[in-house]
Amino acid sequence: TKEYPKVIAFGEEHIKLYPDTKRKVDLIAMMGKASMEMKDNEASLKYMTQIIEAAPNHDSVGAAYFVRAQD
Repeated sequence: TKEYPKVIAFGEEHIKLYPDTKRKVDLIAMMGKASMEMKDNEASLKYMTQIIEAAPNHDSVGAAYFVRAQD
């Protein structure tokens, strides 16, 4: 079962409760990838742009640039 909406809800809630978490970029990447899987291009672009701005050396930055190139 694909539970991408739950992944996004968990990530959003975690960041709201712990805005300074050291895992924030990982959570944003997780939500961006879940959005990509759901074909939600607008949300995916939003999350992936945050990764590029916050952590240009993150493991997910390649996927982030790919998403931005698709826009």
